[in-house]
Amino acid sequence: MLAFLNNYIILADANVWLQKGFLIAVKPAAIMRQLQVPHLVEQELRRLLKNKKVSHSAEEALQFIKEHNVPVLPPSSVSHLADQEFIMYGMENAGKPLAVVTHDTGLQNDLAALCPDLLVLDCDKGACTPCRPPEYAEKVKAYKDVIASAAVAGRADFPLLAKLLLEAGIEKLLVSPSLPEDHANAKCLRGIEGVKPMPALGGAGEGQALLARLLVHEGKQRALLLVAEGEDTLTYMKHRDTKLKSVDNTGFDVAVMDAAGGITVLGPKGAPLPPRKQAKPVPKVPAEERPGCLAMRQAMKDGNRALAQKHLVEALQESLRNGRYTYVNQLLDAARELEIGQPKSVLKFYLNEVLDGYARKKEWKSLKTRFTGKAGRKVLTRLIKNAPVSNISAAPTHILNEWKKTSETDEQREAIAAFEDIIKNAQKQN
Repeated sequence: MLAFLNNYIILADANVWLQKGFLIAVKPAAIMRQLQVPHLVEQELRRLLKNKKVSHSAEEALQFIKEHNVPVLPPSSVSHLADQEFIMYGMENAGKPLAVVTHDTGLQNDLAALCPDLLVLDCDKGACTPCRPPEYAEKVKAYKDVIASAAVAGRADFPLLAKLLLEAGIEKLLVSPSLPEDHANAKCLRGIEGVKPMPALGGAGEGQALLARLLVHEGKQRALLLVAEGEDTLTYMKHRDTKLKSVDNTGFDVAVMDAAGGITVLGPKGAPLPPRKQAKPVPKVPAEERPGCLAMRQAMKDGNRALAQKHLVEALQESLRNGRYTYVNQLLDAARELEIGQPKSVLKFYLNEVLDGYARKKEWKSLKTRFTGKAGRKVLTRLIKNAPVSNISAAPTHILNEWKKTSETDEQREAIAAFEDIIKNAQKQN
């Protein structure tokens, strides 16, 4: 999550600095510039040099801070413990984009109570997540498209909130054309899959631009407009159920985002507007099966299951190597229909021969496309989810961890993050 906090000051507790994973996570130059070290955290790390259990980790952390010129904050005149310093710094800097990373649940609770606009994160093996993330799943389950006003998209924490909205089920998050292209959030948002900037089409102002897009919104579900507290919602509410005569628009609802990132959908929420007329359903013509499927079916018809599996594996390997994802899905569908299942060797081949092959050659750009394209993500998720093993993430996680050991460039880290997201998604679906 640190990658989505591009304009935050990040303060980490001593227990976090001791994690090797945290040092790796903050190594990118963009994040490094955001780090600061409370004075008493540095002092605690120095004391831990005498602790045999963690002395090596403390030494690595202090060396990291020194080598990368991470600024150490001046000492406080009254505090003697790092926890006190975190509370004081959080309260004295209220309103600033500030994130604290700590495992200490007591400190987490105190910071949440005393500093409501402070972002409190926990960290496990380098993966930082909000301690109290806003609950979006139930709020947005009726929507696939969300449009964010400039006031919302300009929040310091919006890149993180955008990621949480997408994880909650939103498929597309459209950002107001009134958010300047040189805004601190603009570049970060462009790097999040599912976030789409909306180009400005005219000079009538943001209200008209957003309302126009909401009115012509198509699809099976209503759109959701996300505005900040204090923004005028009256005009939007008047038109939320306006049915057009030339476009099969579905209507929209309006939600307000509060200071903590929570959203409230203004009632009454509506149902999707009916289409102008019911189009006659187009009969679905089954795709013509390719040789691998036909050979597999013939082998099963002849009672030769082993030969059918051989045809399946060979066709899958060739298709996966060349990125023919449509054919991969067709083969897997046929195998399921014939009750052959997905052979164990298929996922192993794709991980070790194809994906790791790119990594060994350091072709991270090509590897990244395997993880970020919609068809590629879908196929890999399916292969992991349907692998005939008890722990579906064991094999891909092993490869992932090997790649992390040599993580050097932003492009490499982006590919690794995209792969990790696919593994988590496969686990959830399973």
